[in-house]
Amino acid sequence: MRSPLQSPCGRLARRADRKRLTACAAALGCWMAVNVALMRQASLGADTTTVAARVAVSMRAASGFKSDIEMIEMRENGAISHLGSYQFLPRQTIDFEISAATIEDAQQQPLKLDY
Repeated sequence: MRSPLQSPCGRLARRADRKRLTACAAALGCWMAVNVALMRQASLGADTTTVAARVAVSMRAASGFKSDIEMIEMRENGAISHLGSYQFLPRQTIDFEISAATIEDAQQQPLKLDY
């Protein structure tokens, strides 16, 4: 198995050929998934449950490129989560901004997380 720097995209990344690197990443399918679940705990020590939510996620690369990530609600085995995918370039640093609020309480301010 080749290391990321030995791959065609990795060689382009070392040469900083952004246009061809973007085309290479698209051709090789450099994709990653993000999964968000909003959980509620009825009382201290009680089990947590996932709840339906309005979820918005965006990504920002160190280069300044910003993109929203389309999130799809998934319900499976009694759990609710939101799944999205995004494309990235090898060795790229990405920051995420996540906002989530329960659907049940329209007055609730969204929870926000940046990382």
